[in-house]
Amino acid sequence: MIELDGSQHADAQGYDARRTKIIEASGYRVIRFWSSDALRYTDDVLRFIADELASSNASRFDGGEPCQ
Repeated sequence: MIELDGSQHADAQGYDARRTKIIEASGYRVIRFWSSDALRYTDDVLRFIADELASSNASRFDGGEPCQ
C-alpha cells in the first residue's frame, strides 16, 4: 500500500503506527511519502516504488517469472 501523507500526519504518528500494524498483519506492506515530496520529487518517488515492487516480486516467485 502506498500512502501520501499531508502535514496532519506529523501529529498522528501513533495512529499511523497502529494502522500500519493492522495492514501489515493482513500481508500488505505500507510505504509512506510526504505529499509535498511526492509532488516535488515525483521521479524519485516513482523510482523507489518501482524498485520496491521489483525486489518484492523477485522474492515471491523464487526465481520464476512474475505474472504480467
